[in-house]
Amino acid sequence: GLAMAGVTGLSGSESGASTDSEASLAKRRTDPGVRQGGADAGGGSREEGDPSEDVELQEYGHSLGIEWSKDVDMRWLVAEAFVAPLPPSWTEHMDAEGRVYFFNQVSLESSWTHPTDAVFKEVVGLVRAARANHCGNQPAQAAQQASVVQAHLEEVHRRALQHLEYWSGPYDSETGPYYYNAKLDVSSWENPVDEWQSELLLRQRLLQRLCAPQDPEPLELPRLPLELAGAQLERPRTPSSTRSFATARSGRSARSARSLTPRSGR
Repeated sequence: GLAMAGVTGLSGSESGASTDSEASLAKRRTDPGVRQGGADAGGGSREEGDPSEDVELQEYGHSLGIEWSKDVDMRWLVAEAFVAPLPPSWTEHMDAEGRVYFFNQVSLESSWTHPTDAVFKEVVGLVRAARANHCGNQPAQAAQQASVVQAHLEEVHRRALQHLEYWSGPYDSETGPYYYNAKLDVSSWENPVDEWQSELLLRQRLLQRLCAPQDPEPLELPRLPLELAGAQLERPRTPSSTRSFATARSGRSARSARSLTPRSGR
């Protein structure tokens, strides 16, 4: 069963309506049938019907900071976030009560909410602030918005560099290359650079469509280092679990079969 105190956003034995609602929404959004009817990578509309009639989608949009009746131009973002795949370091699980939660295999953090929600929510907040300060589509205001977006991408790039500072690799093994985090003393089959690169590309694409949909020139993307710190002379242990892979948009990660016990983040 799930150790309730070990899930992010939950304290002690708390199990209120908000927790059940989050878990229920997580279960629905990871259901293969719902995902197949969801937005494609380009932000297409769902096939199950008019999103404006989907109460759950509206509720989910509200959790991202989007008002369904007012933010019509952001509805596509809600549909896309609803079917977003898990980052490679996260897996999906279900507790004894049938509630879906997510687990990070590196930080050992558990959460009721999908890890990518934080990215979409931050983008929505950034766009709201930019629009409030630079209303309209005049060239000068568009340039100011582009400046705000560029500053955001550079800030996320700095976060990535701080995160990657403790990683080294790749290290060779019979199963394949792996990577080591000296701060957390954990090894992973996944290259942490790839996960951050994917997040930066996602943020860039969302902001491009929201802030400069008519601009053919893509926003400049800060470059991540192509390599981590070199492999140490003393090779760290290989990851404890056997290597496995998951399809990019599967409803449930193949790595969920590892039956991990959720614990709080460090």
